[in-house]
Amino acid sequence: MRGQISVVVDLPYMATGGEQGRCEIPGIGAIARGEFERYSCDSDLYGLLFGRDGLSLYHGRKSRKISPQQWRVLVARDGGCIFCAAPPNWCQGHHIEHWSRGGPTDINNLALVCHTHHRWIHDNDITVERGPHGWRQPPGLPPPRRPRRPTSARRFATTGRRR
Repeated sequence: MRGQISVVVDLPYMATGGEQGRCEIPGIGAIARGEFERYSCDSDLYGLLFGRDGLSLYHGRKSRKISPQQWRVLVARDGGCIFCAAPPNWCQGHHIEHWSRGGPTDINNLALVCHTHHRWIHDNDITVERGPHGWRQPPGLPPPRRPRRPTSARRFATTGRRR
């Protein structure tokens, strides 16, 4: 299986040849037009058009698992953890209205949250809410945990050589 990378490009960027709008890798930042064009030469492209409220991808109660298409939309929409901006590869999809309580697997019922905040939401029965200007920060939100580097990377960083 080939690796995947999500690049978010909006319509103004495409319409103006890169003069306006955004072209970015969520969680990383903006990329140059030439880099986007190189990626598009050898990659599978998925078109996602967003309205004011985002794209609606509805799976209802048929499946609890988030589809690859929904994951790409979450990465493009949320960019990372909705609370601490941890990059998407540290995140999980969260059902705002919990699936076990009847919540659907629909894009408007999903949010990206890092492992730390996902566990905290479930352990403390927190309800995630979206306001008119983005996600609301619940009271008592814990700081994100910094991920540990793999053991081999730690050894190399401390000794300057691989063991």
